Amino acid sequence: MPTKKKRKNIVPDNLPALTTPEELCPALFTGNKLAEKDPERYAKVVQELSEGKALTRIAKDNKCAPETITAIAKRETKTIDKVQNLTMGLTSYASQACLMKIIDKLEKDEIPAGVLPIAFGILRDKEKSDLGQATSIVEHKKVVSLDEVQKELDAMKATPVIDVTPDA
Repeated sequence: MPTKKKRKNIVPDNLPALTTPEELCPALFTGNKLAEKDPERYAKVVQELSEGKALTRIAKDNKCAPETITAIAKRETKTIDKVQNLTMGLTSYASQACLMKIIDKLEKDEIPAGVLPIAFGILRDKEKSDLGQATSIVEHKKVVSLDEVQKELDAMKATPVIDVTPDA
């Protein structure tokens, strides 16, 4: 039933909160508990992060929450970056050493020449990827015939020129 009484508007921004942050967000993931209980597993998580392994796979293999893995990744960024830089250097060295061995074997006719592009291509792509360079380049070329150019020029000549001189 409608009432003739005027309604009161209550704005919720001046009311006290009914919950505390601890009730709403009881778990903050920092990785501290894992580091204290099992430092070896914590180090393994950091190593796997630096190897580029997927967060969900690391969490599953190490029986941790994905949020814990994310917290460790944010916390250990310097260590992860250093290990990745070391790995990039090793990849570059391995690429050079592998190329030298391939050349030796190729000169001794121990491997067929068709294997060279595949093996070296894979290594080179990985090395370029580590250095942040493009691993492939796509080039788009448009071929225009002389007839198409002539048609375009004729079309430009056929369009009337509008005089836009200002009135004095």
